[in-house]
Amino acid sequence: MKNGPLVSIITPSYNSARFLSEAVASVLNQTYRNWEMLIVDDGSTDDTLLLARRYEEKDKRIKVFALDPSSGGPAIPRNYGMRQAKGSYIAFLDSDDMWFAEKLQKQVDLMEKSKDVFLLYSQCIVEKDGRQCSIKPANPKKGCIFNDLLYGNIIACNTVMIRNNKDDNAYFFDEDKKLVAVEDYAMWLSIASKEQISFIKEPLAVYRIHLGGISSSAFVNFKKSGLVIRRFRHLVSKLTWLKVQINFYMKLGFVGIMVSLIKIKNFIMKNAPDKQKIAALCKLSFIIATVDRDEQLQQCINSIEEAHQFRKDISIEILIIIQNAKKNKNIKIRYPEFTYIYQINDRGLSVSRNFAIEKSTGDYLVFLDDDATVKMDFIDELTKKILAYPKINAFCGKLLDIDQHTPFSVLFKNNSIKKLRRIDYQYFMGSAHVLSRRVIEKIGMYDSRFGVGSACYGGSEETDMFFRLKAQRELVLYLPGLIFYHPIPEMRPENVYDYSYSIGAVFVKNAAKDRLFFFIYFVVACKIILKALIRILQQVILAIFNIQYKKEYKYSFVLKGLLAGIINYIRGKKQTVETLKGKFNSQDGKTRA
Repeated sequence: MKNGPLVSIITPSYNSARFLSEAVASVLNQTYRNWEMLIVDDGSTDDTLLLARRYEEKDKRIKVFALDPSSGGPAIPRNYGMRQAKGSYIAFLDSDDMWFAEKLQKQVDLMEKSKDVFLLYSQCIVEKDGRQCSIKPANPKKGCIFNDLLYGNIIACNTVMIRNNKDDNAYFFDEDKKLVAVEDYAMWLSIASKEQISFIKEPLAVYRIHLGGISSSAFVNFKKSGLVIRRFRHLVSKLTWLKVQINFYMKLGFVGIMVSLIKIKNFIMKNAPDKQKIAALCKLSFIIATVDRDEQLQQCINSIEEAHQFRKDISIEILIIIQNAKKNKNIKIRYPEFTYIYQINDRGLSVSRNFAIEKSTGDYLVFLDDDATVKMDFIDELTKKILAYPKINAFCGKLLDIDQHTPFSVLFKNNSIKKLRRIDYQYFMGSAHVLSRRVIEKIGMYDSRFGVGSACYGGSEETDMFFRLKAQRELVLYLPGLIFYHPIPEMRPENVYDYSYSIGAVFVKNAAKDRLFFFIYFVVACKIILKALIRILQQVILAIFNIQYKKEYKYSFVLKGLLAGIINYIRGKKQTVETLKGKFNSQDGKTRA
């Protein structure tokens, strides 16, 4: 395959002349042809560099770099090669290892299909002094494997393919000489703490253990692995860290067992109150209201379950509220012990959420649309912030487009924690926000007149809740590390009008109750009206000169909807969703006629 994305193969070499030919031959034999091989020689004293230069002359895809003097380990040569890499993907092959012919083809195919996967690995055949010993890992893991990886490195470097994200904060191997031979383990842990990992359960490479190789001393590498996992201690709970330590020390025999017992005793003595504190503060209830979007709902549930895998020590529950479903749900549940499904006949998003609030038992409630998902470290991030800000009762996070993972709007490019003011209401999105139970008991549940599917105002239930929080002098925190994903909605005219109509009603309702800050609501409404008028005027001028306006947003419906919502709420007149839909359907009919 020549038309696929370029793969950069990084091969560090040091005094490996007797193995290099087989490594290069395994690359030349790949069925996937669009690759470049970057051989970085680390000050070899044998014929390794000379042999590499010969391959460079024969095939333009092979490029050789020489470092002098030797760095003493593969981390610096690998990092040098990664900085020179031009490919969309990076694969690693040590000069004494080999690949099977379809290795690159199978990995590229899977990476192209699974855009959320950052690192892909496979099983490998382990050879010791020329004899096959085993196939590792026996039980590969995928998804959020950070905690699993702390118990031992199951990823062989010569099986790995990663995305080459040069524009972002790229991952590199740790160049600390104390970590020679386990620098790859440190990198995999760093990636696993933030990214999705997957695997192919078949051997695609041969990993060689031979006399003189840096991986040949098992005991020395065991001790170095202990240094690696200590660097990631801050990312896990104390209970998880205790389990990791016990797993580590138990490998040392009788002495390790005694050390493990002492560790358990100290943990019970020091941290039992802390464990109770976490259990008391951090039970999370995920509330999802849905109608007939089974595929999106399944993705939403899966993302919560993946986040739970990342922090199993945090207690959660998932409440799925199905409104007026027209067909039976075929949803796969991984954790039926804490997933609850309810069917109700009442209409409206706010009605469904209020029903779930009464059924829930969590101390903090996470409200999600059925087409929203969360990042795998969501529970971990939220729990840390709850413990860091115990007096904050309302949180919202960064909302990203579910397909492109780009900010939902300009607001969400903000990467700083922010205490929200009334004018920042657009941060508090209905598709994803968090409220404590105590604040709901204080200010009340959602106003059932607002929200998608309600009989009065088809949206803005979260904006109403936000203004009510502010009226009660509650702090609302924007957390950029709390990642939600949601598709960008199609802004049809009726959607624009309906949202603007409900926003207008929310402004009037809360301005009347929050009288001390009446002026802010007035200014925000005027700002929206002024912006709509300017945009309408701009579109009229461009239309006069036959210039097509690229951003087709229905600002006339923003203006009409906002003013209608304000006026009708003041007059006490209710415009039902059915009336609204009928109005737009009749307009469409006239246009077509």
